[in-house]
Amino acid sequence: MKVIYILLGVAVFVTATFTLYLKPEKDKPSASLQQHQVENELGQNVYAHDERLKNKNESSSSHLMPELMPVLEQNVERHMILPESFQHRADTGYLFKFSPDQVASMKEGSKFPLKLLQFGINRVAEITEIEQVEDGIVRYKGQFEDYPADLNYFTITQSIEDQYAIIKVYTDKGSYFAEVIKGIGLAYPDQVLHDDGVHVHQHTH
Repeated sequence: MKVIYILLGVAVFVTATFTLYLKPEKDKPSASLQQHQVENELGQNVYAHDERLKNKNESSSSHLMPELMPVLEQNVERHMILPESFQHRADTGYLFKFSPDQVASMKEGSKFPLKLLQFGINRVAEITEIEQVEDGIVRYKGQFEDYPADLNYFTITQSIEDQYAIIKVYTDKGSYFAEVIKGIGLAYPDQVLHDDGVHVHQHTH
């Protein structure tokens, strides 16, 4: 009888041992599955990095575009930031921001938004020609996307050293002129203002 119990115990032990040995390891992924997971994580990380890089590049590109748009709406506040020579005509002109350095970095084919909203101008401008007028003075010529070039074009003549520029805009809605001093500009419709003003301004410094 003891022998039967002993044999029965041995049988149970052997069965339990084989069961544990042959049981699949559910919690431990196979080598191929682990490799697939690693590759998948790598792919996701690369994609995320590419997206961050793309967004950074798009952000950098947007900062290269000069901004010709309103700075402040209230005339009282305008007078606080305008150059002294603009004070007496700030109420009648259209105030906007302008970056001479950003314009100077542009090449033929460069595009930027040109917005003179008070006059109904909100267009994409493209530089088509860059002319060296003389030392320190450069004139940028261009046209507007989706508009006839013979009626819609512009020039930006500026002196980086003096932070001074003259902008002339011609459109099917009318002509507009602007004077820029140290990044702040005032635009007017149908005002007689010539590029010679850049030379005059330069010689007075």
